[in-house]
Parts: sequence; C-alpha cells; structure tokens
Amino acid sequence: MNNKYILICLIYFLNFSLFAQQNANTKSLDKLAYNSSVVIKNCNAINSDKLEFSPMFYQTGIVYVSTRANGEIDPKTGLPFFELFYADTDRNGIPLKPEPFSLEINSNVHEGPVSFSRNGDQIFFSRNNLKNGVTKADQLHRIGMKVYSASRGQYDWENIVDLPFNSDQYTVFHPSLSPDGFKLYFSSNMPGGYGGYDIYVCEKLGDTWGKPVNLGPNVNTDKKEAFPFIHESGTLFFTSDGHKDNLGGLDLYSSTTDSDGNFMPAENMGEQFNSNKDDLGLILNTDGTRGYFTSDRTGGFGKDDIYFFEVKEGLNGTSVPLDGIVKVYDEVTKKPLEGVSIKLLEGSPDGLTSNGELYDVMLMPTDGSKDLSLKLVKKSNSALNNPDKKTDQEGGATFGLKSNKQYVLLVAQKGYENEELVLSTIGKKESPIITEVYLKRKTCADVTGIIKMAKSGIVVSNALVKITNNCTKEVITTRTNADGVYNTCLKDGCDYTISAEKEGFEPSKNAKTPKVVKDFTQIYNVNLDLNPINGRGGNAIPTGTVIVLENIYYDFGKWNIRAGAARELDALSALMKKYPSMEIELSSHTDSRGSDEFNKELSVKRADAAHRYLVARGVDSKRIKPLGMGEALIRNKCKDGVECSEEEHQYNRRTEIKIIRIDEPVSIKYEDKGPEVIDRKKD
Repeated sequence: MNNKYILICLIYFLNFSLFAQQNANTKSLDKLAYNSSVVIKNCNAINSDKLEFSPMFYQTGIVYVSTRANGEIDPKTGLPFFELFYADTDRNGIPLKPEPFSLEINSNVHEGPVSFSRNGDQIFFSRNNLKNGVTKADQLHRIGMKVYSASRGQYDWENIVDLPFNSDQYTVFHPSLSPDGFKLYFSSNMPGGYGGYDIYVCEKLGDTWGKPVNLGPNVNTDKKEAFPFIHESGTLFFTSDGHKDNLGGLDLYSSTTDSDGNFMPAENMGEQFNSNKDDLGLILNTDGTRGYFTSDRTGGFGKDDIYFFEVKEGLNGTSVPLDGIVKVYDEVTKKPLEGVSIKLLEGSPDGLTSNGELYDVMLMPTDGSKDLSLKLVKKSNSALNNPDKKTDQEGGATFGLKSNKQYVLLVAQKGYENEELVLSTIGKKESPIITEVYLKRKTCADVTGIIKMAKSGIVVSNALVKITNNCTKEVITTRTNADGVYNTCLKDGCDYTISAEKEGFEPSKNAKTPKVVKDFTQIYNVNLDLNPINGRGGNAIPTGTVIVLENIYYDFGKWNIRAGAARELDALSALMKKYPSMEIELSSHTDSRGSDEFNKELSVKRADAAHRYLVARGVDSKRIKPLGMGEALIRNKCKDGVECSEEEHQYNRRTEIKIIRIDEPVSIKYEDKGPEVIDRKKD
C-alpha cells in the first residue's frame, strides 16, 4: 500500500488499492529541463520535514495543508491530522512565516485542500466524512472525504454546509471554484466514472448545486485524476497517473477548452514541472505568470514541499495576445471624436497601478490633532502627458492587449470631462475587444498654475490657493500637489482674482485672469510666487510625528489583512521608498471588546501582519519596529462596559506609525477626508 499517495489524496480507506511506485528510470532528474523562462524555487519559510501541499491563493498570500501541527495523531498514518495554514507572500511571491488559518475549519480530522470565492467570503474545503462531529464510515467501514462550504463570519468561518453531491458511500474532495463562482470542480470515485478517481464539475443552481458531470475521457482515465484547478482562462490544471504520456508517478497536466467549452486532450506539462517524483496541485495567478505546486522531488525538506514558479511571458494557454479597439464619441451628438488622448495602464481589480501613475501618496493633518493621516489619492487627469494613442477620424484607437489582464483607460480631450474606466480581458479569448467611451462636454474652464518660491524657484506643495469670482465675490479654494501645481474649473462670464498662502510664507500678490469665455477648450495658466518669512517655509516632518492609518481593515477578531483593503500600507511603502532614511514604530491598536490578553495578542499579530506586508513590498525589515498595544490607548469613550456603535469601535481599531528617524524633507498634502469603509460587526 502506498501510504504516501493516500496521504496526499486525503483518502483514508483501509483497503485502498495499490498505487504503482514511479520508476526513477522513466524520469531522470538529470533530464529535468528548467527552461530559462521558468524559475522554480522551494518555499523555504513554510516547508518542513513533514507534508506541505495543495496551496491556494487567499488575500495577500496562500492557504495550504500541512501535518506540522502537534495535534492529535491519525492512527492510520501515524502523523498529525492535516490542518490549514496561511502564509503572506513577499513582493516576489515567496511565502513568509505561516500562521494557523482557522480554528473553526481546523478540527480533529483531516482538512484540505481548499478553494475560495473571488471576494474571499466563501470557502470550499475537503474534510473527513462527519456527522454530528463524529467520523462516519461507509458499509465497508471506510471513512471517506466530503466537500463542505462555509461563509466568513464575525469571528471565524461559519455556516459549514455538507454539499448535496456528497455521499457516505464514496469520496468527494479537492474542490476548485471557477472565477465567476458558478462552477465547482472536484475529484471523486463516485459510480459511473472511468475508474479510480475522476474530475467532475457541477453548476450552481440558485443556492444549491446541480448534478455532477464527468469531464470525459480527454481528462479522465481508468486510474487517478485529482487536484483540479480551473484558471480564469478556462484552462484546467490537474494531477494524474493514468495518461499515456505520463512520465512516471504523479504528473501535472493541463487541458484547454474548444469553442463549445469542451475540454481538449490533456497535455503533460513536461519536465519543467514534472520531476522524477510526485508533482501535483498546481495553481496559477490571473495573468499566468506566477503560481505554486507541490512536489517531493530531490532537494526538498524530506517529504512534500510547496514550490513557487514564475513564467515571465505567461504559461502557455493562459495568456494570449488580443486586439483592443477604443472608440470615443461625443455623449450628446454620438459623433466620433478625433485626436482624443488615451493612456492604457495595466492595473489591478481595484484600479491601482504598480507604477503610481494614478495615485499620489497624501499626508494630511487630522482635525484637532498634530497627528497626520495617510492614504492614496487619485491624481488629477486634467491632461494626459505623453498619451499612448490618439483617436483617428473615426474616433478609434487600437491597442495590443493580453488575456486575463485588468487595464485602466484614461481618456482626455480639450473641452470635455476626462474619463477613467476599467478594461478587463479576464476570461476573453476572441479579438477584437471593443470599448466605447462617451465623453461629456465641459461646463467650465480649466485654470491651472504653479506656486513656487520667488527666488529659488522651488515649488511649494500644500499651498492654499484662493480664487475669487469678481462678479459674485464667491471664493473657491484648492491646494497645490507635490509638484506645486493646482487645478480648478471656473464658470464663464466673469474674471477671477487668484492668490496663494501657506504657513511660514508671506501671502502672494494677487493675480487676475482675463474674462473666462464659453470656449471651454481654452486653459488659463496663472502662476504665483511665495516668499518665506525669515528663512522659514520648510516642510520637513520632524522625528516623533505620528501618522494614523485608520483604513487598514481586518475581519473582527482577525489579523490577516484583507486583499484590496490595505491602500494605506501601499501608500506607506511608497512613502518609505521615497524617503529611504525613514525608520518607524508600527503600533497596532484594538477596540475594547474582548479580554485584555486577547486584544494584546491580537494587536501583536496585526502589527506583525502589517510589518510583513511592508517587507513583502520591498521595505527593509530593519526600518520597521512592530508593536502590539492592544486596547491600552482607546481614543474615545468606548472602554470596557460602555455601549458604542460599530463606527465608534472602529475608530479605535487602527495602526499608527511613529517616525523615529528621517533625514529628508517630506511634503504634507491636504485633502478632504471623509469616511470610507466601515468594518461592521455582523449580527
């Protein structure tokens, strides 16, 4: 009996069939061809001499299965029961220090592998067949596996549901949810298959799941197919020992779909991924460039390890070139607009781009306090410098795109309001992808200018700019950005007086615009000078300054940072890269609910999580000192025994940054700051 295979497949049948051990002569390690375009690395921080396998993407890291816990021993294997762990990843995709994933999901039986909905609110996982908390055997006294689902709750995963296609008489395991959430793939030895274990799919029908459908002979054989992973491109990755081109042992395979959605004959992924040992459980990121798989190949820690891989040009079959056509029209006349500036930026699902072209790092004074708050603020795109394309006479522009990417389109034309929109190629395979944009005509004129020091010419950020309508005496205010530039939009029919001021400077002289005309294609430029008072006017942040990060959202009672909810940490990493001398204390604070001991431990874990997040994005760990403060520094009335709203409690759940060293001058920007997301406690 091959106990190794039984462990990996999470099948604990007493009479499990023999699995032919791979022959090392059929797949020599010396022949393992690491193509120069493929990089494969052992994930050292999470691997051990125990079993680590079946990674799955979650939040900013991965969830995987391991036997490293010192828990109850499975008498059939002599090893601890499998449990789930979470590990954040660094900027290169390498997992960092692991933490137990869930107290509710981890139990005294085997759990894993897992799959998640795109928003991370629902989990699907394999577990030993349980009834009322006790393992349940079939008629032959075998304990199989089932697939369960659960939803993310207030404290942990809750509402654990036994899915309708499970049975006490056969095994169902290894779930993989499609990106759109409407199909669930899994492996099973249910009757009616081709033999061994086959891969099935079922579709979501309202709040339940339909009848499982076997994927057919192009995927399944009379042996074992398991560990399915369905990619955004529609490509299926899985593990098998039954296909004719098998190189020995467990190999990784892929299968694409035809125009009717049927899976094509499976292809062995070759010696780049398949060693002379078992290789299984591959997952791949959206654009097909990075992923993970499991292997017990020579050079690991002794048993199954998790490996990271990177394919810079994208894995075959997951990313294909596509043609994109952007057509721009006047919103009212529907006529095409010629000469429109278009910039195409590769982004992420929340619109952020890695090159910082869309967002500024903003440090803002908080009301009634010397503390500062920090966040990313979208840059003004009143004009597009160096556009990628301009539209032709028919209002069109053509771009080269890649499948399974998320792009941001910036569209600008004089006399029209600018437009920003997301262009997604996720799941699309056919060209051209046509995007229509309708621009609104402007109802005001652009006024812009630069505020700088009179003698040195150094730009002045955060200067307050006052613009007075000389007809109505109405005063409009705005502020300059990091480059000393201000922008505003003014109604026609009057002239305006513009002045600037800032603490530490003498007020500027007044400047007057000509009468603003109704030709809103015209841009009015008004520059002003400021003179420092007695040599003052510097804008350095002194050591000891506190920056409050109030919009880092954790689940209540949790410490894993939510994906897409850490923009302030993204902003902080950008700030620390911009000012390399900056060293900080990073302190995490909880609300008063829960015991002092629990809150202290929770805040330490949250500070460590934020620390890891920054390090993963390229900040030197030595520049950050994480501290867990618990509920020691409550900022309002909401102490123990005081009834408060969720908004009041959230005010105390924050991360603070205290600057303990900085040599460079740092700009402070002013922006209106309103509430963003409330992390509400679920009833």
